[in-house]
Amino acid sequence: MKKLWVYLIFIFFLSCASSPESDSLIGKTLPELERLYGKPAVETEKVINKDYRGHEIEPDYSRHFADDELQKSVNIKILTWQKNKTITVWLKSESGEWVVFSSVIYSDPVVF
Repeated sequence: MKKLWVYLIFIFFLSCASSPESDSLIGKTLPELERLYGKPAVETEKVINKDYRGHEIEPDYSRHFADDELQKSVNIKILTWQKNKTITVWLKSESGEWVVFSSVIYSDPVVF
């Protein structure tokens, strides 16, 4: 019985270690990210408007941009690093500087 409890506790901690960490990098700038993680493995620029429907991992853009911004469309950057975990950030331009408005960090493999 004791071995069963030890096993169950181990499985619980293992499952917690692989759950995604959301939005812990909000407010970081592009130079700060590159100092922390180096150059990203993938860098994408997108134009987002009110009709854009992204993938389930993407943030809800209406929470991060005003309606009038989305009516005109906004440019964002999406950066991904793949180290011992996957780090993806979404950045918007604020006063000429790229700043994180959403992020997710997860251990590989995670299926979305």
